[in-house]
Amino acid sequence: MSPGSWPRVAVGGYFGGLLAAAGAPVVMMSRRAFVAAVNSSGLYLDTQPFQNSVQVEVSTELKAVREADLVLFCVKTTDNAATARELPPFLMPSAIVISLQNDVDNVDQIRAGASIEALPTAVDVAALVQVPGCVKHVGRGDRVIGLECEKTIEVAGIFESAGIRCRISNDIAGDLWPKLLRNCALNAVSALGQARYA
Repeated sequence: MSPGSWPRVAVGGYFGGLLAAAGAPVVMMSRRAFVAAVNSSGLYLDTQPFQNSVQVEVSTELKAVREADLVLFCVKTTDNAATARELPPFLMPSAIVISLQNDVDNVDQIRAGASIEALPTAVDVAALVQVPGCVKHVGRGDRVIGLECEKTIEVAGIFESAGIRCRISNDIAGDLWPKLLRNCALNAVSALGQARYA
């Protein structure tokens, strides 16, 4: 995409960093320590293809989503309803909201909280924040979005332009459930055994 054609993106974490590295204007919302670190030194991306700092806007306030064309909704599932209720005053009518979360009914919870029609996605990526301001990518980065429509085609194109694989699915529930079942099994074993997935 050319510099003027990128949408403004409101997001947190790994995918926001990749979009910013590709040239998209990105604003991230996070905790104070993360915001302070990024304001001081930029967002450091430690990914498999490259290690580099990128410049992004950061804020601790939800109102930072103002003027965002694309909002990547990635709070913990237990915060869905509260965050969804707070979001509408800052959300542009034309903004596209995408749920980047584990579980199978996040879009239903977001809709119930504030009548926001978020798009569901299944994401397979291993990434973590080891220290504030640094996102480390450990593996994968696949995204599946559904169902096929004008919005999902647009969003898939945006991610593909940033080098992020994104497949459109007309059976998104069939993609969400396996991810949830893997998490239920692997997360429990990992926590009880204090072991990494590898």
